[in-house]
Amino acid sequence: MAKERVIHYRDELNDDFAGNSINTCKITKEFPFAPVSLGWRILEWIAYYVIAMPLVSLFCYVFCGFTFKNRSAVRRLKKTHKGGFFIYANHTHFSDGFVNPIAALPTKVHVIVNPDAVSLKGLRSFVQMVGAIPLPTEISGMPKFMEALKLRLDQGRAIAIFPEAHIWPYCNFVRPFRTASFKYPCKWNCPVIVAAVTYQKHRILKFIKAPRRTVYISEAFYPDTSLPPQEAADKLRNEVYAFLDETTKKYSTYEYVRYIKDDEE
Repeated sequence: MAKERVIHYRDELNDDFAGNSINTCKITKEFPFAPVSLGWRILEWIAYYVIAMPLVSLFCYVFCGFTFKNRSAVRRLKKTHKGGFFIYANHTHFSDGFVNPIAALPTKVHVIVNPDAVSLKGLRSFVQMVGAIPLPTEISGMPKFMEALKLRLDQGRAIAIFPEAHIWPYCNFVRPFRTASFKYPCKWNCPVIVAAVTYQKHRILKFIKAPRRTVYISEAFYPDTSLPPQEAADKLRNEVYAFLDETTKKYSTYEYVRYIKDDEE
């Protein structure tokens, strides 16, 4: 019998089990958050639609066993809302970054990422072309970061956010998360779609121990414009959390990795 995989944790908000050792670069106001030259736009289209999306789809559907439920919610949203929108998802695997682009096709998705994602030498431009927008490491970079988000929304694209922030591999429950990232859709009055990644045992290929994944897409949530900004962000956060929590409790039925919280000393 295979030995059970167990991870011990103390802090749901800050513990990270991604396991990389990248030397993170600084993201300041000089960073090109949203290049717009003609050459960039051409290469960006090729990188995303010709290279990345076919490979991502093959990986997710064939090798990871992904199934998507209610993808039509995105199409319904696009019929009634002409601008961009946000996608929030739980963060349980490096492949999470592929989930939102597939869910939103043909809309291009930009993912707000940790600076680690653009810190690999020689790959920064490609990573940006396929959608990465890194969080600034210095406050001086915030105005241009916000300008980049607004530009992409005005272009009708989607912005993906992982509010849990840190990867917990194969975690089958939703961790608590802060309200900060929900200020973005409230600021620009943009709708929000939620993608909940859930885990199940393989029904047919039972010899495969790693779980299959079913992604449940929510209908759109909208910021409550009758509330003050902070209260609107809190309400939106709670609605997104409720969908993720209820969906994973109902459909994430396989504990491939067991998480145990250590008692405080």
